[in-house]
Amino acid sequence: MSTKLGPHVLRGAPDLSEYIQAGIAVAKFVGDWGMARDVPDGVLVIGRLVVDEKDYTAQKQKKDMGQTPLEAVQKFLQDQLPTYQSNPRIKYWEGHNEPVWDDEEDMAWYAQFEVERMRLMAELGLKCVIGNFATGTPNLALWPAFLPALVVAREYQAILGLHEYSCPWMWWMTGNHQLDPDADE
Repeated sequence: MSTKLGPHVLRGAPDLSEYIQAGIAVAKFVGDWGMARDVPDGVLVIGRLVVDEKDYTAQKQKKDMGQTPLEAVQKFLQDQLPTYQSNPRIKYWEGHNEPVWDDEEDMAWYAQFEVERMRLMAELGLKCVIGNFATGTPNLALWPAFLPALVVAREYQAILGLHEYSCPWMWWMTGNHQLDPDADE
């Protein structure tokens, strides 16, 4: 039976190639891309470049630097381009890691950031994993402001990244285990 699972690789391990060769659907490489070369054809390969998030986040690009979505994407891609070019096996790249937005205006800015990123990445022959939201975010009321990015994602064959993990079990903060058990999220 085939799987839809695969590793989230933060650093290589001696037996990782054995796991990859056993048959995976996806592999995400964060900061250690060397093994991406050896992933079999047909496997979705995703990359993410770790940046110093104290100084460089989408929120800082918008609020502290006052950049437009296009300006922010141009800076982001300029900084990441050498990594993309030196890892040709990775065709899908994540953007900012786990951005958290508090209002519709900021979420609309981020949606436009992702629209521009998809467009410019396509010019490079690359594709995007958009959103990359932290567990439990964004607030459901903010999803309509992100919809323009989701619409454009179909055109560019982008995928939506949701970082969904939890502790002490995966269903924590869902259903009856939500922070507000009477909520219906």
